[in-house]
Amino acid sequence: MTTAAAILRKFCTEIEKGPQGCIDLMAPDVSYTLIGFQQLNGKEEVRAAFEMSFQKMFKKFKWTRLDVYSTNDESVAIARNSSEVELWGGHEYRNEYLIWCRVKDGLIVEQNEFLDGGKATAAMALLQ
Repeated sequence: MTTAAAILRKFCTEIEKGPQGCIDLMAPDVSYTLIGFQQLNGKEEVRAAFEMSFQKMFKKFKWTRLDVYSTNDESVAIARNSSEVELWGGHEYRNEYLIWCRVKDGLIVEQNEFLDGGKATAAMALLQ
């Protein structure tokens, strides 16, 4: 497993505990994109979005599938994951993810997450 794959795996396992461990793995100038939803630039913007998600949306987050892959480029890793989330208010949310990340000097400098936007939008609507 490359360093990038190990860091992406750690990011994925840390998110089950809450946002702080994930944030610690990001470079100050990280580019983080939820494809079709959000483009976040910089660690502080990512921190604010993650903290809001856990305070207002995710009561409990867990992966039901967590597969992380190395690539021919040692700075890049890919994950294919499935989540099961308990939302504040008692509803459940599930989704599938493809995560691509680039690592430099042991920190995530770029991350793109592809997910089913319809499921995410429906989950957000349950909270209003």
